[in-house]
Amino acid sequence: MSFELNLCFVQKLYQMGVIREAITVINPSSLGFDTCAYIGLMLKEPSKSERIIEAIRKIPEVVECHFVTGRHALLLKLFCTNHDHLMEILINTIQNIPGVLQTETMISLDQSIERQVWVKGEKTKESSKKR
Repeated sequence: MSFELNLCFVQKLYQMGVIREAITVINPSSLGFDTCAYIGLMLKEPSKSERIIEAIRKIPEVVECHFVTGRHALLLKLFCTNHDHLMEILINTIQNIPGVLQTETMISLDQSIERQVWVKGEKTKESSKKR
């Protein structure tokens, strides 16, 4: 696909609302954030999650917050410099938010896959290699 066709395709995706914004993806470990963790939060009153989400929004280590089904009401993704930093954020910040009943922490050992949603009509590197 030529550059001009690719640019037209991207512009069309913007117009359709498929692409929200173009961003730069930062490698967290290059900045010293070597620990990635997911924390599930059980809430005393899930219907009052807005106050809790506002408190979480103020924690710079938190990069994602999802309202989820299942055992937890919220699922957080965060990056910390090390396990001590994670423990400090968990114990001194997240667990002190009023309304947080319990937490469950899962530390990511390795990220095997990282990608965006596949857009129909776009050739992937894998499909291009098969030809």
